[in-house]
Amino acid sequence: MNYGGRAEIINAVKTILSAQEQDFLDVSHLNETTFEKYLYCPDCPDVDLIIRTGGEWRLSNFMLWRAAEAVFWSTPVLWPDFQQHHLEEALEVYVQQISEGKGNT
Repeated sequence: MNYGGRAEIINAVKTILSAQEQDFLDVSHLNETTFEKYLYCPDCPDVDLIIRTGGEWRLSNFMLWRAAEAVFWSTPVLWPDFQQHHLEEALEVYVQQISEGKGNT
């Protein structure tokens, strides 16, 4: 599967402009809820937690719109070595961040 968050947003904008040209949409009423209907997966929820392995601290063009409010957790552990206790650690950080009002770690 070839996915890119930037491509998803550009595709949504193009589709919205096309809908406006065909009088299916009035962009003066465009808001986040309407915009989300034009994403690849309009019914998918926003991402709550992003786990990056290998010490990476970037989104890598992954779900840029849906991940805007996600808690980000990075570990130096490589994916093949990722164990249940690493997941539990990420979830603990997630719960802490949610209780403090979401943020990155």
